[in-house]
Amino acid sequence: MKNPDFVDGKRILNAHTVRQIDPIYEKIVKSLAQLPELHYIKIFPGRVTASNVLSQDKKKNPVVAVGDKGNVGIELLIDSEYHVIQFFLSPNTDEAHDLRCL
Repeated sequence: MKNPDFVDGKRILNAHTVRQIDPIYEKIVKSLAQLPELHYIKIFPGRVTASNVLSQDKKKNPVVAVGDKGNVGIELLIDSEYHVIQFFLSPNTDEAHDLRCL
């Protein structure tokens, strides 16, 4: 499958296991891309993660871990069939701009 135009391979990535991208993912990813604190966004089956830091393993996933100093991460669990999105934020407690992400 060819990547959609909004998946640039640098800031916006998709996992190799993603076969088809539901339109709600595109809307969410484009909205997250508007937040300057989030440098990397990745689409997975059933979820989207975004962070200002990439993992150091070969997978290069956005880091969404609570307590990492300097890290701002968001994970969205998406059930497009039932129209449910669960939102998780791992804020950098040292900076007030994290609240704007909410």
